Amino acid sequence: MPRGVLLGIAAGLGFGIADVAIKALSGDLESGPVGLLSPWSAIIVTAAIFSFFASARSLQIGDGVTVIAVTSVAANLSTIVAGLAVFGDPLGDNVLIIGVRIAAFALILLGAALIPAPMHAGEALQHSAAEPGSDATVQEEPRRHMPPAR
Repeated sequence: MPRGVLLGIAAGLGFGIADVAIKALSGDLESGPVGLLSPWSAIIVTAAIFSFFASARSLQIGDGVTVIAVTSVAANLSTIVAGLAVFGDPLGDNVLIIGVRIAAFALILLGAALIPAPMHAGEALQHSAAEPGSDATVQEEPRRHMPPAR
């Protein structure tokens, strides 16, 4: 797996850690502003800074579309799992609601996986235009000579 993608996943997990720590800190704020002096604050700041730099570097060395997708999936999936496992958030009140929510989430992941990357879609369009008898045409803009800037 490319390093940019792995770094994007790490960044997403870091964003997820920061999100979970924010939720945990929100429970400590019942005591007022003094609650901000919690160990959760250090975790939030550390995870957010790490994630920011990991995300920036992953976008520098990896394919932008892929990196953004895996970062988003890792962040969202980690916060959903943490909400269920760490905080005991309910997924629903009955089996039907739980099933529908799990199915909806699975369909979202499937839909995201089926979206073609821009480069692949462009290659497919050019390939179909090159086939004899194809209705698709790819026209390039004529190149114009621009005078040098003064």
